[in-house]
Parts: sequence; C-alpha cells; structure tokens
Amino acid sequence: MITKFDSLFAGHIDMDNVGYGGTAVNDRRFPNEHLATVFGKAQAMAQLMDRLGYSTFWMAEHHFQPEGYECIPNVLMMAVHLAHVTERIRVGCGFNIAPMWQRGVFFASGQTLYAASRGALPWLHPQGTDPRPPALAASGGVLAAHPRRHTARHGFYGQAWYPGGGGRRFRRRWSHAQSRSGVARGARPHWSFYIADDREQGMREAAKYYEENLKMFGPLRLVRALTDEQIEIMADPKRAPYAKLPRIEDAVHSGGFLCGSPEQIIEHLKALEEHYPGLDRVSVSLSVGVPEKIAVEQLERFGTEVMPAFKHAAVAEPALGD
Repeated sequence: MITKFDSLFAGHIDMDNVGYGGTAVNDRRFPNEHLATVFGKAQAMAQLMDRLGYSTFWMAEHHFQPEGYECIPNVLMMAVHLAHVTERIRVGCGFNIAPMWQRGVFFASGQTLYAASRGALPWLHPQGTDPRPPALAASGGVLAAHPRRHTARHGFYGQAWYPGGGGRRFRRRWSHAQSRSGVARGARPHWSFYIADDREQGMREAAKYYEENLKMFGPLRLVRALTDEQIEIMADPKRAPYAKLPRIEDAVHSGGFLCGSPEQIIEHLKALEEHYPGLDRVSVSLSVGVPEKIAVEQLERFGTEVMPAFKHAAVAEPALGD
C-alpha cells in the first residue's frame, strides 16, 4: 500500500535549448554564477515538498560538471542547510562520491554504481532509527547481488532509478532478496513524471526534457538499451532529431515514464500498488533540463492532485462502551 512519496533532484540548473535538437552536451559551459543557482533551486523544491507532505527529498553529489546537469558538490552540507529551512521532510543522499569521504565504502557492479557508508555518512542507519534522515543512498540501475541482499536484510530503503524507464526487473530482484532475508517490504521504484491536462499534451511538453535526460545518462551507460551508435548520434543535434532514438511516447506506453492527467497517473500507481502489495513508497522526479518554475509547479500538482489519493484513512478507534 503506497503511503509515502519521495523525489530525487540530481542538481541540474535551468538551461535553454534542450532536447535532441538542442545544444550538444559537450558544448554547454556555464559560469560559476549560474551553476550556483542550483542551491536556490534545491531549496525551493525541498520547502515546497515539505509543505505538501512528501517524505524524502533526495539529492545527488557530483563534481566538475560545467554543463549544468549535476551541480551539487556536497550533499551533506546541503542537507544540513535544508534541515534548517524545512520542518518535516527527510533529506537523502541519492548519491555520494564515496572515495571523496574518509572511510567511505564504494561498490561497483559493471556500469552500475552504488555508494553507501555508515561510517562516513552517520545518518545511513536501518529504518526507523531517526525521524528525519532516510536510511540508504540510492543507486542507478540494478545493484550487485551481495549489497542488495545486505540492504534488504538490514531493512534499508531501496530505490530503483532508471533514466530511460523500466524497473520491473529490479522490483522482482529486490523483492526476491527481501523474501530471502525475511523482510516483507517491496522495492521503492523511481519514475520521471510530468502532469498535464491529458497524456498527449504532457508528452508534447515533456519530450524535450526526456530527450535531454537521455543525452546526459546515455553516454554514462545508464540506459542499457542504447547502442554505441545511438549514443554517438545523440551528441549531434543535427542528426539526433531524425534518427531512430528512444522517444517519450515509448517510455510512457511501457510505463517507464509517468505522464498524463492526475487521474491517469493515479490509475497507473493504483495498478502498481495492487500488483506489488508490499510497495509502500515510490519516488518521482523531473527530467534533466526542467526549469525551476516548472519543477515547482509539477511537484505542487503531484502533491495536491495525486498524493491525496494515497492518504489511506487510519482505522477508527472504537467508541466508549463498545
């Protein structure tokens, strides 16, 4: 039963000319003054989410990215600041560059990275030990078998994040790991989303952001379906719009990208809730390139028009004398 909603913000600044036909990734170079706007953007999103009852605001830590995609260099310090300007929302380390931190632990599984350290990151404790911080650094893709069993056995949160859509395989493997560990909770999946009056309008408006997302994560090999040729073509704004590349329509129709009216998104999540009874938390976020104004509007619509459908009523206490 879904009762909690999170959101991940990897740290992208506002930028123009996005999408397959937009500015090539390696041609983007922003001055430090513009890169620093990511801090105000993160705070605006976190404070809105805090007011609307979201559970956790995840961030990702990255370094040396002048193209503006992931610009938060110190998630721990940013989390401390956000804890001072919010009241209830938890702040999560969606990714820490573990080698940067003393006693950090770093796992690598093929092209998938997983980072978590109870020594260097003191708030990464089993679920329920702290009312504010979340319990686990999230990952991109499928975790290695051993860390997955370890985190399931100790009751850590698990968040599956797929830049190109998907996630069914991860949910099956995570649930299997939890069942072997005696834990009854399901995986916490993650989607990009976009709310509009209807699905067609949403896909038209969100397409350029979906494409910019792939322009970033494709070369990092986090979208396994992409071939080397497709990744090369995405770097060329003259060829990319006309090439056979992933389109938002395919991601939406496969269920990997939540898009449409609030009612359509609720229907999708309700079906998922029924199929995975142990699912109690999902994460939604905006694609790379979505400007602050639209990001705040989208998070507000999701918080006011989608989340209330999952506010399950508590069991009423019996009246005196019953």
